Amino acid sequence: MMNRRRIGVAIFATILLLPQISMAQFDFPFHGFLEYGVGSRIVSNEEKTDDMLLNEARLQLEFSRDADIAFFNFKTDFIYDEFLEESDVDIREANITLFPYDLWELKIGRQILTWGTGDLVFANDLFPKDWKSFFIGRDDEYLKAPVTAAKLSFYMDIGTLDAVVTPKFTPDTYIDGERMSYWGMTGITGEPFVDDKPDQTFEDAEYHFRFAKNMGGLELALYGYKGFFKRPLGFDPEQGVGIFPELAVYGVSGRTTFLGGIVNLETAYYDSLDDKDGDDPFIENSILKTIIGFEKEIVKNLTGSVQYFSEWMQDYEDYEASVRAIEQPVLKEENHDWITLRLTNLRKQQTLILSFFGYYSPAENDWHLRPKATYKMSDQIQLAAGANFFFGENDYTFFGQLEDNSNLYFRIRYLY
Repeated sequence: MMNRRRIGVAIFATILLLPQISMAQFDFPFHGFLEYGVGSRIVSNEEKTDDMLLNEARLQLEFSRDADIAFFNFKTDFIYDEFLEESDVDIREANITLFPYDLWELKIGRQILTWGTGDLVFANDLFPKDWKSFFIGRDDEYLKAPVTAAKLSFYMDIGTLDAVVTPKFTPDTYIDGERMSYWGMTGITGEPFVDDKPDQTFEDAEYHFRFAKNMGGLELALYGYKGFFKRPLGFDPEQGVGIFPELAVYGVSGRTTFLGGIVNLETAYYDSLDDKDGDDPFIENSILKTIIGFEKEIVKNLTGSVQYFSEWMQDYEDYEASVRAIEQPVLKEENHDWITLRLTNLRKQQTLILSFFGYYSPAENDWHLRPKATYKMSDQIQLAAGANFFFGENDYTFFGQLEDNSNLYFRIRYLY
């Protein structure tokens, strides 16, 4: 514990002193930041003896170059993680974009991809997410995980077509007992969750498609996906491990202005290819996901948004019967839903940002609240403090299982 404090104090002091050094005197081709983050549980957790969830230093280097028919982008994080007592290199972007013609471009390499209309809820966005980072206090940008892929875009009069191929399946980084406890097969546990991922071969590649068109201010899009569930939502009872069932997704979204704000609607059908009839208790059923949202500036410097997110399980009666047949309790709701609220307030000439994001599930009666304050001390120094609060009536619900992982965090960042 003393070593952790000394490391944190040393990094904190270093970041405060860095602005005294003029980076302009160095011919430094990179830009980025140096950051120290610390976070800890604020409730007791019987499954975890160490309350520290976040204690790391992170140096990000970013470099880009533009040529006549190509653009190169590189972004990597060098990390010392005191929690794991190890160093790591996270290559977040290393890609080249080729655009020899106006009608198409090709982006190849390590990249962060996203699409869809949801705000921290996802229907047609099947690109990998890092839920560990999201729940322990890292910057929100780290929710979007990098992936090695090829993205081909065609720009036509009738619309834009994007096709993405991920040669090797890339799952979400999910809660697996490393830092946070979770709901296991029989109750809350802190033991490592074991999974069996699809083979890292081209036969198990992922395919993403989107066709987008702007029609008089109405942004429309069609989506398709072929791959696997991004979390291990299946279970192999013989091996005793989690598995990633095969998945196909078909969706549509729309976004436009309405009543002085922006309204969005998105839906996606998750076709569970390994459980077409919905009667396998060990495989996730097909699901219809829907997002309805509205965002508007309430008063000057105060913006608010609300969303309703629904996951409607198909063949629910077959699911119930299959679970009862193996003498297990029925824990899933037919319609798992969330209501979200975001508030963002800019103060002190926009140097202080007060924000709140909250999830509430009427079906499962659980909550996740995310208050945060960000203060820009100068053009180079930025402070952030916030919390991740989890509440739930039952231990087996999505946020209820994380109740004993509620935490506070603090980050200081030097930008160069």
